[in-house]
Amino acid sequence: GWLARQRIVDNHVEIYFVTSEHNRPLAGSLAPYTNVHIPLGPEWNKAKEKAWDLEVQERYGLPDGTD
Repeated sequence: GWLARQRIVDNHVEIYFVTSEHNRPLAGSLAPYTNVHIPLGPEWNKAKEKAWDLEVQERYGLPDGTD
């Protein structure tokens, strides 16, 4: 699936669409390699948003959307 990232710039909204690099679920695939666990809820949402912002910035050279 694709992810849409949006941010307000001056007086308009910019929307960027980011494609996934695979078409299969990866849930749990890294579990053997880490002991980090973020429970579902606000902290998980924050971590996921930050990860997507970093991916967009690295892949496309776009600002990360944080002010």
